[in-house]
Formats: sequence, C-alpha cells, structure tokens
Amino acid sequence: MADKKSDTTDEKRREGDKAPEGKKKKPIVLIAAALGVALLLGVFFIGQSVSAKSRHAKPVKAEPGPVLPLDEFLVNLSDAGGDHFLKATINLELSKAKGKTPEGMKEQVPEIRDAILMTLSGKQRGDLGPAAGRVKLKEEIKARVNTVLGENDVQEVYFTNFVTQ
Repeated sequence: MADKKSDTTDEKRREGDKAPEGKKKKPIVLIAAALGVALLLGVFFIGQSVSAKSRHAKPVKAEPGPVLPLDEFLVNLSDAGGDHFLKATINLELSKAKGKTPEGMKEQVPEIRDAILMTLSGKQRGDLGPAAGRVKLKEEIKARVNTVLGENDVQEVYFTNFVTQ
C-alpha cells in the first residue's frame, strides 16, 4: 500500500510538473511582450523629446569676424520710369576663421563694390519694401560677393543705412 501511495504521489508530481510547465511559459511570454512594448514606447518618447529639443535649439553662429565698412551706395532702381533710387551703406563681416581682415581686403574693394552695385541696381522698389525682401537682398549680396572673391570670405552683410525713394 505504501507502494501505491508513492506511485500515486509520483504520478501526481509528474502530472503536476507538466501542468505548471505550460503555465510557466505564459507568464514569461507575457512579461517579454510587456517589456518589448515598454521598450518601444520608451524609444518613441525619448525620440520625441530629442527631436523637440533640436527644433528649439538655436543655430550655432560662427564667431563674429572683422567688419569691412564700404562707402555709401546710391543706385537707380530698375522700376519702370526710373524714378526711384536706393541709398544704402553696407558693411561686410569677414571670416575670422580664414584670417580675413579689412586691411587685407582693400585691394578687392572695387570688385566687391561692383558686385554689390550690380545686385542693387537690378532691384525694384517693391522688392525692397518688406523686411523679407531686405533679408533676401542680404543673402544675394553675400552670395555674389563670395562668388566674385572665389571663397566664402563674407559671413554676414549689414545695412547701416537703407533708404528708397
């Protein structure tokens, strides 16, 4: 009888071992799935916060360089009738990284002024009225002068006087 009890107990253990084994796999699978979902959500939200920070980050501006002041420009604008003109004083910020100085650029001032005059005289009064038009003009002057010089020597263009009539 003791043998029957031990046999019955052994059978129950074997059956008991089989049942929990299947039940043990379900919690492991659920835990693994939950961890996977948590990991994906974490990556998503971290990515969102990083991209939000990068949208609000200010662009890194190059260190200010020396400024080359230019004499006043007075040009007729290309409006129909030729009744309008532009009077502007422009300064060019040079590349400090390239070691450019106003004294070193003196010989190139005639080419620089010519490039600026050609850019200004091709404009109409309506192009220069809104602030966006003047910002665009600054970019055009910068690109044209850098093309004439053959290098990116000009970092920024500043209007210190700007009048249309």
